[in-house]
Amino acid sequence: MRMYMEKMSGGVMLRGSIYEDGTIESFYTVNTQKNLLAMFFELPAKAVSVGVSWPVDLHLISMDQSFICDTSYHKNSVNVVSVENKGGETIITLKYDIIEYVEGSVNSPFNDGPTKTTMKMSYRAIAAFSVEKGRWTRYEGVMSEGRTGLISSQTTQKYTLVEE
Repeated sequence: MRMYMEKMSGGVMLRGSIYEDGTIESFYTVNTQKNLLAMFFELPAKAVSVGVSWPVDLHLISMDQSFICDTSYHKNSVNVVSVENKGGETIITLKYDIIEYVEGSVNSPFNDGPTKTTMKMSYRAIAAFSVEKGRWTRYEGVMSEGRTGLISSQTTQKYTLVEE
């Protein structure tokens, strides 16, 4: 069993392609993989400065046809918070602020009537990018999910890129 688990954890975890302009080229990947590509590698193709912001191609919540939406909200913003010269390197620090929220009801064949349902997902991260090296020098994010309804849960997951 241990050998099987080692093989499972040693494989490719993310595969995709990014255009030179910073957008995702591999449109065919499943949404969870495309979200990871967007979170970690989607960057603007043009020069940026402090205060500049842009959205990333990230879609955290996905509901099916049984969900009837009453209220929804989303915020999708990556902001440049600093541009510094550290030891001859230009380091750009970014702040990710992504929030998606839906509220409504789900018609389920297992219940007599509609069930009030809410779901909120957020992703917040701070990341530092070296322009000269073309890579992250630091990347730390937290994904939070809360839901009520047929299934209620609260989860938090940490995302970090580590140089090996």
